[in-house]
Amino acid sequence: MSEPAVICTVKYEEQLTDHVPQAPHLWLIDAGASHHICNEKSLFRNLDEDYQVTIQAGTSTTKSQGRGQIDLDIDGYSLTLYGVLYAPQLRFNLLSTECLRRENFIGYNSIPNVLYNGEDDSIIAIADSSSGIPIINIGPSIPIHHPEGSSTYYHEVTTRPISLDLAHRRLGHISEARVKALAYGQAEGLKLLPDSGRRIDKCDHCIAGKIRTLPHPRKQATLKRSGRPMEMLHLDLLQGPCAALNTGFNYLLVIVDDYTRMAWCIGLKTKDIQEAWKNWFTMIQYQYKDVITDFSVLRLRADNGGEFILHDMQGQWEDLGMWLQLSVAYAHNQNGVVERAIRTIVEHAVSVLNDANMPNNLWYEICLTITYLGNLETHSHLSVDAPTPIEAFTGKKLNLSHLRVIGSKAHILIPKEIREHKFKPRAVIGRLVSYDGVNQYRMWVPEMNAIVWGRNITLDENNVVYERAGTFEDDEEGLGRLILTDTNEIHDLVTKIEHQRKGSESYASRTDSALQQEQDQSHQLDSTVNDLVDQFGDTGVEEGEFPQVQDDDYVPATMTDRSQHRDQPQPRHYPQRTRKPS
Repeated sequence: MSEPAVICTVKYEEQLTDHVPQAPHLWLIDAGASHHICNEKSLFRNLDEDYQVTIQAGTSTTKSQGRGQIDLDIDGYSLTLYGVLYAPQLRFNLLSTECLRRENFIGYNSIPNVLYNGEDDSIIAIADSSSGIPIINIGPSIPIHHPEGSSTYYHEVTTRPISLDLAHRRLGHISEARVKALAYGQAEGLKLLPDSGRRIDKCDHCIAGKIRTLPHPRKQATLKRSGRPMEMLHLDLLQGPCAALNTGFNYLLVIVDDYTRMAWCIGLKTKDIQEAWKNWFTMIQYQYKDVITDFSVLRLRADNGGEFILHDMQGQWEDLGMWLQLSVAYAHNQNGVVERAIRTIVEHAVSVLNDANMPNNLWYEICLTITYLGNLETHSHLSVDAPTPIEAFTGKKLNLSHLRVIGSKAHILIPKEIREHKFKPRAVIGRLVSYDGVNQYRMWVPEMNAIVWGRNITLDENNVVYERAGTFEDDEEGLGRLILTDTNEIHDLVTKIEHQRKGSESYASRTDSALQQEQDQSHQLDSTVNDLVDQFGDTGVEEGEFPQVQDDDYVPATMTDRSQHRDQPQPRHYPQRTRKPS
């Protein structure tokens, strides 16, 4: 028995169904039909009326009354259709795009609804889709009129059973449960093959489109926490927004002790941490030798950055018996302790800089201050007996009496040793940025744009917001001696002072004859200018600029007057005029 033919049918509204006449010259292009179907017997060149097959349209079925061959003339193009089913009960003829492609090598493009020759891509016919269904008229060249009020549309699409995997892909890679729910009652037009009960194989495309970061459990069986200070350290680099003031640091190496959450920050100009690590580790061993009994670091946890995987650094750590645990690239949660510490430092530094309206090049000083304050504050990881990192690390109770608001206006005493005289101001105005040593503070002086430190200061915690002032041009008070400088800067300053001193000595060692010659030239210039004034008058001052005096009130300086003062030092080198006695 032959397989049933599957088609798509056309439905009209009920009030028009009995009044729509057959249209043998109209052919509907159907992408879901398995056969060509014609309702006009006269169009067949030959017809086998014994061939009968079931025609299925959705849930409705009917039978064909023959099969044959038809020749069509579509706008001058001769088209022969093979295996056309004869079904007089249908009101429209159907052209199967699948049969056209397979038997006639003719393609169909739904946009803009054209049939084209597959050999040269030439257009054969343009379908009329004004009714919602592409229709070709092979009759006389007259417009296609659809009954008024008709709503022509595809009633039911092909309902061939398909596999679960194919349905999964057709529906945009939705889940297996949703596919089965649609196929088994929630929708029509979707049937699954009988063997589709098995689960969908892992879809690589679904995994590629839906994969996401796996959750990070708070407790892991393979994660071992430290049992004492310095047993495990967390390291990471923080990049600053610009070069730091005075130091030129661009990076900050952040080190956090896993057991006590004690944190340290070290400024770096580049990402090379080798020297910084060596100096810090030496400092820790000497500064805390009274409170820490075991400085052996067993594990170092860091990200996969290039600064931590250098061969020299790894060799240095391996020689000390340290195990470097690197996290997976971009898996920041695996190095979460130091990442959280950096987040806290940045958040609070931004708040302080914004509160005090200070420039970004102070980020290094502010980050040091935030780290220092973080060690003095309680931490949720620590016990009640030692709630702060500094107390857990050193065992000493902390004192917060020296803390002040960062950014507060500060008057810094200028030591009398570097003031020019007693009538000079005794203080310079700055902004508090950090703490240094015992009873020492670090201030930023806006006029000098430099960091100074001092002990004798007066702070106004109610004045925090910095208002931009003029630039500092001359260091008359010698405040540069308060500026934090490195050894190279100090060496350059000493060299410059020595050069100026030698220049002064060479000027003082010149001969008396040379000085006498200069004075003679100056006196000669005075005489020439005075002669010109006597001849032409003094016109060097504009009217109304200074109180005016008549020219005859002045007389040129005489040679006798100049000879009397020749041996005396001249206070000025400008032409002089003496006033007449009244």
